[in-house]
Order: sequence, then structure tokens, then C-alpha cells
Amino acid sequence: MLKLYRYSFICAFTLLTANTFGQQETKTIYVDSTNRLFVSPTAPVNIYVGTNPDGANAVKLIGIDKKGDPLYWNGHGPKQMTHLDLYIGRKIKFELFADGVPPQSKLLFNKSTQKDSKDILYLSGGSIVEITAADADAGLNKTFISINGEPYKEYTQPIVFDREGMYEVKVYSVDNLGNKEEEVTRRFIVDSTPPTSTLSVEGDKHENTLSGRAILSLTAVDSFGVNNIKFKIDSSEFAVYQKPIQTARITEGEHTLTWFATDKVGNIESEQTFTFFVDKTPPMVFEEIVGNSYMIGDKEFSSGRSQLKVAAVDNKAGVKEIFYSLNNGEFIKYEKPVLLSDIMGTMNVKSYAVDNVNNRSQSGASTESFSMPTIDITGPTLTYKLDGPKFLQRDTMWIGPSTKIHINAKDNEAGVSRVVYSINKSAETEYSAPFTIEQSGHFLVKCTGFDNVDNLNFLSFEVGVDNVAPEVFYHFSVKPHKQVTENNETIDIYSSDTKIFLAATDNLSGEVTINYNIDEGKPIAYRNPIEKLTLGKTYTLNISVVDKLGNKTEESIMFKIE
Repeated sequence: MLKLYRYSFICAFTLLTANTFGQQETKTIYVDSTNRLFVSPTAPVNIYVGTNPDGANAVKLIGIDKKGDPLYWNGHGPKQMTHLDLYIGRKIKFELFADGVPPQSKLLFNKSTQKDSKDILYLSGGSIVEITAADADAGLNKTFISINGEPYKEYTQPIVFDREGMYEVKVYSVDNLGNKEEEVTRRFIVDSTPPTSTLSVEGDKHENTLSGRAILSLTAVDSFGVNNIKFKIDSSEFAVYQKPIQTARITEGEHTLTWFATDKVGNIESEQTFTFFVDKTPPMVFEEIVGNSYMIGDKEFSSGRSQLKVAAVDNKAGVKEIFYSLNNGEFIKYEKPVLLSDIMGTMNVKSYAVDNVNNRSQSGASTESFSMPTIDITGPTLTYKLDGPKFLQRDTMWIGPSTKIHINAKDNEAGVSRVVYSINKSAETEYSAPFTIEQSGHFLVKCTGFDNVDNLNFLSFEVGVDNVAPEVFYHFSVKPHKQVTENNETIDIYSSDTKIFLAATDNLSGEVTINYNIDEGKPIAYRNPIEKLTLGKTYTLNISVVDKLGNKTEESIMFKIE
């Protein structure tokens, strides 16, 4: 309680004191804009009296006890000093406020936050932190802030935190009397990076085709924690992901999964999509007997190369494997057509297929019966015939350009289908009629015969072809004794006793036939010299020479007998 002193004169009270508190000038007395007086309750107060309004030449008042001890205020709140003015006969009150309560500061965040178990706040990138402070009495003077242990500096405006990381912010405020509040400490994390999510597929999958047994799982990671993952399929609404997605609950066909993750401060990942096809349909299987078969009457012939061919088609994923069983035997993986030459009579076939997402057609659902044909495993019998001039010289059969080559084929079972041949590696030609070789030389003829179930047989032979005609020679027994010109032709003139000798040479056989005629008369086989020619007559002698292969040379000469 303030001690009361009585004075018998008019006095003015001036309270003067000052010191420094930390970074803030601290006052023990403060007068606000309304002339309210605020005093620190812990600061000593001395009273001076003087006649000058500015306090100059003031004298410190000493109490009745002759002591000059300062005054102290008890507690926080409004206070009064009372002076009994004997001159005017009443008490004069001096009001003041003892303010010992510091301001209170708060940190405000402009975006939503999320606390974790350690009482740490999470802020999204670009968050603004604003500090508010208030003092109900002497009033707020200044607010100071320290970030991550940096020296305190005066807070003047909101602070933007756009760099990721952990922050510790310390704040305190001082009022106009220098009352300093205890530091306010807040820890928070700035997170501006959205989560990263991943899709994984478990179960049967082939590229982007999934079976009806597959499971789609979504996971997300974030440096400071994931809040949730949202997803939708096709055009449905987004929902919070809680458990793996089963394709068994999705209709068959093409679908698009869209999803994104959100972290604890609301950073949102860009939407991701996965387009996939749900395939719940197994493959369809088809069996057939392929290979050569031929019907003669009511009898079917096969080459022995008949094969079981199993094929499968699938709506989307594609066929992975096919299995088959013959006559209720074990199932075998089908890799290529199966030869059936050892199976006689009726055959039962079962098969199933598996696609690339392991959809499987029902085993035994496809059962076919086939009657096996009569087996013919031999091709036609082939022979050849040379029709025309020919002769064998040493080991070569020689023929002429007019010699016809016949190829004969015979098959007593399925019957002959066709014959092809080639000459000296030429392209194969289908045989339809006898043929000749007009060019001279040695030739290899290769023949292939096919029956009606495509069994085949081969035949090859060599022939030599001679298309060179013999060379003709003639000789007169005497020399011409003169020459004349008739019809612009020079004609030799011989005596009546002249004889004409004929001869020929062949490049191969050495055996030729010589014929001649005179003046278009009948051909005569040459055996003796030509003689007994008529005087005064002009002759035309026609000579024809043929070798063993039919090659022919013809020549004509004119002469006159005088």
C-alpha cells in the first residue's frame, strides 16, 4: 500500500528513471496518448517537487521519518496517490497504473496444418506465418523473432516459408514499460513436394491385359507422411483407396484406373492413369486332320503324312499353350502338327488351351472323332522312253533334235497326280506331252512324280544331243576344160567321160546315208560313181546326206558336158 505524506504547499510530482532491457529500451514510467500513467510495479519511484513544469531544479521529497527511500507498488492494477492540499482544503488524487504483465504473442498460419505425435506442425510450401501480439495495459511496443537459432530481430511483416525443411521459430514481445514475455517456441515442417504413388499388379498379367484373378495395389510415399490415395475406375467418382482392387469385380473389357495421392499438408500428386483390359474368356480350340488324302470311289487314301493340327484363338491376351490327348491318353503340350501314320481306324482327340493370362478352356470340352484313311506311302513308278533316232556310243545315249522323250508314271494306289521335269537345273516344267531337246550337248533330265496324296518318286537320266549335220564332199574325175556363163552363173564344162565321186563326213557317228538326184529326178542311193553323162547337156546334181540321228545336209551343183 502506498504511504501517504502531507505537505503544506503546492507541489508538482515528476517521476524520472530510465534503463535498458536487452534489445528494447525499458521504461519504468510510460504515459500513453490519453495521458494515462503506467508504472512498473517492480521499479523504485522517487518523488521530486519543484516549481518548473519541466521538473528543472526539482527537490527530492523526504518523508516525515527523514528518509529518502523510494516507493514501490504492490501488485498489478490501477493505483492512486493522494495529496491533501491545505490551501484549497481538499485532497488531490494522482491516478496511475502499475503494469507488470507482459504482452502475449501468437503464431498464425494461413494454411491448414496437421499435427503428428511429436506435436510438430506440417505446412505446405509457400505458407505464410503471421505473428500477432497484444498488451491490454501499457500497450505493445515491439515483437522479436528468431528462426532456427538465428539472432533475434524485430518482426515487421508476415514471413513466407517456401523452402522445405524443419523450422524452429521463437517469438517474444515487449510492452511499452519493457515487460518481456516468455519466449513462444513453435516447431513445424514445410513440405512442398507431393507424394509419389506406385501401382503394382499381382496375379496373371500379359502386357496390359489382366485376368479376372489379378489384384491392383496402390502405395504412396512422402518425406513427411501420406494422408490418403484416391482412385476411380473409368468415369466413376473418386474414392479413398483402402484395400487392393480385385479385377474379379470389374467387368470384362477395357478400363482406365486413375489415382493420385495427397500428403499431410495437402500437396496433391498429379493424376496417374493405367489403361488395362480385363480378360476373363478362355481360348477357343479347333482340331483338324491335315495332310494329303484322296478318294477313289468310297476308299480314302492318305500319304502317311496325315497330321493332327490343333489351333486356338483368343479374344485378347493371346494363346500361350495348347494341350492334346489321343484316344484318352495323357495330355501332351502341342508344339507342331502330330504325325498320325501309326494310328489306324477311329481316333478320338481331346484338347484345351491356355491364354497368356492363364484363362484355360475346359479340358475335354472339345472332343473330335476321325476315321483314318488307307495309308499310301509310295510315290508313282517313273520310266522314260526315247522315240526317234538314237544310238549308244560308249556310255552315252545320243539322240537327235527330233527325238521325242516320253516320261511314263504309274501308281496303283492313290493314282498319279502330276509329273514335273527339269533339264540341266532349269526351272521345273510340268510334263504334259513328249518333248525334244534341240540344242547340242550333254543333258541331265530330272523327273519328279507325285501321286494324289503327294507321295513322290524321282527319275533322272542323261542323254547326248547331236544336231550337227554331216559335211558333203564331191569330186570330178577330170578337171573342167573351160567355163561358160549362163543366166549370170559360171558353169564348169567337163568332157563326156568324166565321173563324179560323192562322200560325206560326220562329227560323231561316222555313218551316213548319201542320196542324190539329177535334174529333179527320183532320189538314188549313192553306191558307185556317177557316169555316162550326155554331151551338150547342162546338169543339176542335188546331193542329200543324213547321219544316224537324222541330221541332214543338202547341196546342189551345176555343170555341163561337151
